[in-house]
Amino acid sequence: EALSGRLKQFGLSLAEEKTRCIEFGRFARTNAQRKGKKPEAFTFPGFTHYCGKTRRGCFKVKRTARKKFGAGLNAFDEWANKARHKLTKGEMLRRARAGKRPPELLRHHGQRNPVQQFTYRKKKNSEKPGLVIRAYPPSILARSA
Repeated sequence: EALSGRLKQFGLSLAEEKTRCIEFGRFARTNAQRKGKKPEAFTFPGFTHYCGKTRRGCFKVKRTARKKFGAGLNAFDEWANKARHKLTKGEMLRRARAGKRPPELLRHHGQRNPVQQFTYRKKKNSEKPGLVIRAYPPSILARSA
């Protein structure tokens, strides 16, 4: 009631069928484990908020939503198919990394692994025979054979 009253001050409202209270925070994970359940997670503007831990054991809150991450992969694939014959392999990877990994994104620990995963997948997909030949001049390929 307090939240709905506060939102009404700004001309906003809650969708009652989508709104529920969940336990969330540093101790939600341990409390859920005592009950034999998993802590609840929710997705809100493009990020999945969950109660997790970092490698050092600190509390971890969010990461990019799977739907948004998949949309980024698909957008890159469309761009790569259009630019495949215009760019070398190294240039394509450089542009992919520059477009998907600004420095401020890496400050969020929940973002680091999806960005590395994105870069790995795109690098793996770009290492196709046609792209390797375009990436290196024929003289270099002849020397290595």
